[in-house]
Order: sequence, then structure tokens, then C-alpha cells
Amino acid sequence: MNSLRSLLGPLTIVVWLATRLLSAQTVSTPDSLSAALTAANTSATATTIHLAGGTYALTTDLPGLAANNLTLQGPASGEAAVIDAAGLASGIIFNVTADHIVIANLTLRNARNHAVAIQPGADSGMITNCAIDNPTAPFPATAAIDGNGCFSWNVTRNRISNIVGSSSAAEPAIHFYGGASGTTVTDNFVLNCDRAIGLGGDPVPFVPPTPVAPAIATQPASITVTAGQTATFTVVATGTPAPSYQWQKNGTALSGATSANYTTPATTTTDNGATFGVVVTNTAGSVTSGGATLTVNPVTAISHGSQINETNTGVPSGHTLTDISTSIIVTEAWISGTNGGARTIENKHFLSGARLIVTVDGFTVRYCKFSGVGGFSTDANDGQSPTGKNVLITDCEFDGNHENLRDDVAVGGSYLTLKRVHIHRWPRAMWIGEGNVWIEECYMHDLTVDGSGAHIENIYVAGGANQTYIRNKLVSNAVSLSGSSGSISASLAIYNESWATFPELNHIVIENNYLESDGGYALYGGACLGKGAPFAKNTVVRGNVFGRGIQRNCGVYGPVTAFDPAQSGNLWINNTWGAQGTFWQAGDPEEGAQIEAPGPT
Repeated sequence: MNSLRSLLGPLTIVVWLATRLLSAQTVSTPDSLSAALTAANTSATATTIHLAGGTYALTTDLPGLAANNLTLQGPASGEAAVIDAAGLASGIIFNVTADHIVIANLTLRNARNHAVAIQPGADSGMITNCAIDNPTAPFPATAAIDGNGCFSWNVTRNRISNIVGSSSAAEPAIHFYGGASGTTVTDNFVLNCDRAIGLGGDPVPFVPPTPVAPAIATQPASITVTAGQTATFTVVATGTPAPSYQWQKNGTALSGATSANYTTPATTTTDNGATFGVVVTNTAGSVTSGGATLTVNPVTAISHGSQINETNTGVPSGHTLTDISTSIIVTEAWISGTNGGARTIENKHFLSGARLIVTVDGFTVRYCKFSGVGGFSTDANDGQSPTGKNVLITDCEFDGNHENLRDDVAVGGSYLTLKRVHIHRWPRAMWIGEGNVWIEECYMHDLTVDGSGAHIENIYVAGGANQTYIRNKLVSNAVSLSGSSGSISASLAIYNESWATFPELNHIVIENNYLESDGGYALYGGACLGKGAPFAKNTVVRGNVFGRGIQRNCGVYGPVTAFDPAQSGNLWINNTWGAQGTFWQAGDPEEGAQIEAPGPT
């Protein structure tokens, strides 16, 4: 089970700090966690213990949480921190006896008594964004979260499952009793439990925690966006009780903007220079943040692929990305569970080795970067998962960093739309087998050549109908590894392949692109002799410029090959030579000269 940190998105955790200093450390094993808890219990400072992703299989009980102002926190993204008590015969994972304890972003499994037990007098704590489950030890007659005679606890945004009794009903999954009061239980998901929530018990006099005025730990940061995009401002604040928030734009309160994050509506150029700040308030006082400036750049109208570059493709400035170190397979279950029902993933940085695989119909990937080995696919390649369709990838970057070899592809699949995507330093940017693609205003270049003998290209099309390539810049320049030579075929290679069963090439638009190649040609037009499948039909090639910055003929042999003007619906209109370039020779075509339609080759 994944932690709920992805299901519910980022959460600002208010940590109660009085006059103490804050220390932090990271642990990755049960022994280091136990040692960190022992040290925290004797420390005079408030302590945060970060648990690295992985499984902590307990064989002995952990020390209790006996120090005030202690935070236990798992990763905000990536691999979950899972504490598994299946190796304990009985017992409690976290026994809380101190005030101001925060437990966040953790997965707690197989606690045969309580996952978290809060003892009388342990007040003003929080349990948030955690997953508590008993798949292996399913029969405790106790609660997952058990609070006895404690005050002012906040239990929010947790997922609790499989808390069931053996011969009689278990206690409620969330159980506060014995005079416990001031308890807040919100936005939790309770599944397959005997009982969900129980609040009550003998009254005990309530002693409220000492109020602490709000303080701002992290100020909102200035953001730059392009008109039409949104901007998200974030503040991190502390205080007791938990503070409230009111965002302002140019000093005026914004209706409904009352959380630690504020996302603007789609911006316009009239928002340029606006200042956003937030007033943070609780019963002990209030504090106003510094002002963050919103810069809104106008949309640059792109009329031709020659205007495309790395500044108007990829992830726009102003987006903070969260690292992802393990692959994600998007299924309907992942969407409804881990992703909180959202059919979008954004603001992620997939590190080398992490891959995104979408196996659902209708999903959006935006503001993401993919580095090194990995990339994107719509095929889980497991023989059973469906193939993803109708997927939008927008404002993303795929930097292969020359780590991928031979036939590796940054984006593989069909039924895709790509807009403003920057792909570079890969052997291939895209592979398409079934068509149904729309590629618009993308920049693909710097193909990795590893000397394997493979023919590589920016976009390799084996078959399929309904394809549109409009206002892209496709430059298949070779970057050889260790001096190796390679073989580039084209920037956009549309082959009527027959080595497998592919749908016929039909209804293809190639318009206003800039194409340039370090291989034989810049464009293959779907009429390759010897390929076996029928030639492409209803293909319109119009207004494209074939550059000569690398080769004087655009490609080694020419700008285009294998286009059959005799096929039904095929049109070749106003395709021209680009600038003369360094290698131009007298007698070569002038810039703007028309290029004749080639026949099958």
C-alpha cells in the first residue's frame, strides 16, 4: 500500500514550537529509528525524525514517544516509509506519552494492539496523511488510533483499513475515550473495519495547551508564469492552536483563499506584477507574510516550428518539482486511491530509473521532467494491463542525458497528444504504432548514437491513421557516445512498416514544421518501397521548412523521400528550403526555394 501523501497531495504540518530549537535527522532502518527515538526522549530540543522510504520490519518494540515537540515524518513523495509490526507477537507501534507529537506520511502495518496509543496527559498532537492497515495480522480487538484521556488531538487525512475483531467486534478504528476532548477527526478514509470512529467516555477536566502566536517558517516565493497558466503560492507557519490563513492580492483579501496554499485562476497579463501575501492568525495573535510577486509573461504566438526552442517548451519557470525515484503505473485503482481521484499528475521530477506508465483512458501529464533512463509509455508490458489511450502530455521535458541506448524511446505509444514538450539526448524521442497522435509545438533534438548500428530518428512511425504534426522543431543531429559512429535515418520517419500488423497510414497532416537531419533525409513520407504495407493516403505536407544547418542538403541525400503524390488525398504544398547554412555551396537552392514532391523510394 502506498502512503496517503500522494493520495491527498502536499500537506503543511503545523509543528508546535515554544522557545526550543529544532533538530532534525534521517533514519532508514528499525535500529536507527529506535536509536533516534531514544536520543529524542532525552533531548532538550524539539526533534524531527525523517524516515526514508522503505520497509521497517520490527522485531522488538520501539521506544515510546516521550519527548514533547517530536515529529515523525515519512517522505512527502516517492517510496513510502512502511513500519511493519508483523514480527511482534503483540504490542503497540507508537506509544505516546508526551505533548505536541506529530506523526505524518507513514504507513503502519500489522499492529496487533494499537498502531498509535495516546496515553492520558499526552495532548495537542496530530496524526495526518498516514495509512494504517492490518493485512497480515488482521484480528486485533483494539483500535488503530487509541486515545485515552488526552486533549486537542487532530486526526486528519488518514486511510485506515482491515481493523476487525476475531470473535467480537473490534474497537473503532479511531477511538478517543476516557474523557478525551478537543479532538478533531476530519477527512479520513475508513475501509473494511468493524467500526469506524468512537468518541466519548468519562469527562476529565480539559486543560488547554499554552497558546503560541503564529510564526512564518517559509515565506511565499515569487513565481513567473505564462498567461493562461496558474500559479500556486505556499506558506509554512507554526502556532498553537493551529492557525488560520487569509491570502491577499495587492492587499485585498481573496474570497475562499483560506488554506496554506493558494492557486490563482488562469492568469492574464493584467495580473503581471501583482503581489500575494497571507495573514496567519490564531487566538494568540497574527502575523503577515512578505509579499510574493507574480510575473505573467505574454503568450508568444507560434506560427511556425522555426520559432520553437528550449525556452518555450518544457516545464515553465515557477514550478517546483517533487522528485520521484520509483516507477508509477497509472491504473484506475491508483487514480482512485493514491491520486485521490485526480486524472492528472503534475510538478514531478522522475529521476533516472523511474518510469511513468499510463494504462487508463483519459489522463494528463503536465509540468513534469523525466531525467536519464525511464521516460513514458502507455504499455505496462505485463500481458494483462490495458493500453493507455487519449493521454495528454503538456509542458514537460524528457532529458535522456545520453543514458539510454539503441532503441530506447522517451515517449512510446499511440492515442497521444503532446504540446510544448522538449525531448533531447535520447536515441529516439517517440515511437508510434497505431496513430491517433497530435504533436504540436514540440522540440526534439540531440539524438544519442551508441554505435550499435540501429537506425534512429526523432519520431518513428510504423503505422496508423489520424496523425497531426504541427509547428514542431525536429532536428535529428547525432551526438555520438565515446566517438562511436551511428546511423540516423530522419527527423520524422513515417514508414509503411509490415514487419508486424500495423493499421494503414491514413489522414496525416505535417504542417509548418522545421525539419533538419544529420541522417539520410529529414522526412520519410510513408511510401517506402520494399516495406510491404500500403503507401500512406490522405497525407498533407504543407508549409514546412527544411533546414541546412547540419547538412547542405538538409539530410545527407536530401530533405525528403518516400512521399507518393499519386495516392488518394496526398498533397505537397509550399514546402521550402531553409537558410543556406555553413555548408551551402554555390548552385544549391536559395532560402525559400520550393521543394518538389518526391515519389516512392
